[in-house]
Amino acid sequence: MSLQVTFPLAGHHNNDSGAVYNGRFENKETQRIRNCINANLLKLGVKFISDNDNQTLSQVIKSINPGSASVLYEAHLDASVNASATGTTCVVSAASFAAKDNSYKMASEICEVTSKLLGIRNRGVISEKQSHRGKLGILHTKSGVSVLHEWCFISNVNDMKALDLNLEKVCKEIAIILKKYDDLK
Repeated sequence: MSLQVTFPLAGHHNNDSGAVYNGRFENKETQRIRNCINANLLKLGVKFISDNDNQTLSQVIKSINPGSASVLYEAHLDASVNASATGTTCVVSAASFAAKDNSYKMASEICEVTSKLLGIRNRGVISEKQSHRGKLGILHTKSGVSVLHEWCFISNVNDMKALDLNLEKVCKEIAIILKKYDDLK
């Protein structure tokens, strides 16, 4: 059993749908992803604490209290007005991006495995400064390793088909990666 705590989080709660395309809601999809990752972490013996489906981002940040030996992973889905936009991306803090530290390394591994198993483009790791928000609070929780993962595009029907067909495989591999980084400290 890992000594540290891993925090797998869904990017949106029940009252914040996130992106909505083709009858699919980002909050429901990321909750499904988080639950699948949690099931795999349990099988691996990893100690984890997750958000619940009703917590806002500020409530999650206040309640999880990660330490420097913790791993924080938040699942999201990207969206675009261009229905053919495709791929997976991970976002890390500006400091992690510049240092190419363990957050960056974990993000790179997650992008690689997601791209391979979903058969979609690897858009790579970006700094939060390159995101639509500029700064992402979830990446500044004092966790040792923090990654926000944009799995694929909810606005792309083919990306979502790939997600549905390969969810279990990708979640299993992501859980293994989370455990690897949890075990580093």
